[in-house]
Amino acid sequence: MIKKSFKKIFLPIIVANAAILLIRFALEGIYGSICRLFISDASMELTSFTDYIALMNSSSSRLYDVIFTVLTAVVISPLYIGFYKFCFARLNDEPAKFGTIFEFYRSPKKILGSVAAEKLCALILGIISFFLDTCITGALQSALANNDMAQLYPVFALITGIATLAVLILLNLFFWLTEYVYAFESENGIIAAFKNAAEYSRGSRLKIFGITFLQGTIAVLYAYFVMKSNGVLAQIGVLSFIPNAIVMWIGLTFAHGILVNTHTDEQEEKCSDNDDCYENDGDEPFIKPYDFFIEADERFTDEKAVETEDIRGLDPVRILEEMDLCDDVKNNWGIRRKLKKLFDDLAFEIGEYASYEGGRSIESFVTEEIDERELEISVGISRNSDTEPFVAVISIKEN
Repeated sequence: MIKKSFKKIFLPIIVANAAILLIRFALEGIYGSICRLFISDASMELTSFTDYIALMNSSSSRLYDVIFTVLTAVVISPLYIGFYKFCFARLNDEPAKFGTIFEFYRSPKKILGSVAAEKLCALILGIISFFLDTCITGALQSALANNDMAQLYPVFALITGIATLAVLILLNLFFWLTEYVYAFESENGIIAAFKNAAEYSRGSRLKIFGITFLQGTIAVLYAYFVMKSNGVLAQIGVLSFIPNAIVMWIGLTFAHGILVNTHTDEQEEKCSDNDDCYENDGDEPFIKPYDFFIEADERFTDEKAVETEDIRGLDPVRILEEMDLCDDVKNNWGIRRKLKKLFDDLAFEIGEYASYEGGRSIESFVTEEIDERELEISVGISRNSDTEPFVAVISIKEN
């Protein structure tokens, strides 16, 4: 699995982190230019971005920092989630289109969901850290005015740090998977992502702790080398995308393993509750007598066409359920997921045309294996003119 992950996604991760770093530099440059508008002494010579902030009063600085942080999250968080989905597609040996990276910019709901998935836990941690620091500082303010008590301040600072670290670990153990779950199951929404992240992590919390510790160690080692380089690495901070890429690759590889195993277990659990998946419990014969009189359901091929004015509002899974196919096909998680993704991508692409005069059409297909059968899932969408409805054709056939 690790070898496959390295071949499939490590190089794209390197490129993506370099691109994201450049975007961050651009945003900081824009922010620095805006900050310059608020400098009271225009004659003062400024040499760095931090000089702009230093010349601003503290309340303004905090306000602008908050605004900048929020806007940066709105710009970059959907890019992260879309890239995760792109990587998951490659790891699942599915068609991975470059447009998938920008999928989470398509609606305000997805943008806000991406920001919540990536930043909500950090926001909670920041609020708790601020609360702990404020409480301890307020309680000791009068005591620390006495020089005899001043030496206790580092002790309480250490307590604050330990408490913050404990909260961070607890949040990670329950919600570390959130951004990956949202990318993997974006159709379920952000609330389901938080709920499922806590559920999926139930049997893997020790591993999650180990992975986050490894990721933190890499970040600390890079910071250590930056300090030891006497500022050389800090001046060429562009190199930070390398440790960031390693951390992202470790997280994606580990999260993908958990999510794939979880969905596989869910399918097996559904099978165990089905009479067709009979298991011998020692009291009954392995083959029930009536098994000889049940014919196998061989409905593996069908096609259905639907007309609609709102192609993006059409639910391909509902159409699949109405098709003349066996239940093994209709209820297969892999087929439903691939059909949903394929249809949504095509619907978005054909929906971008300004005019349909003369006719527009688009089609594509993917494959999925069920019980040693390879099924082809194909979707075709067409529209003959601006006044006619879209025609969606969904086809399942055995190769």
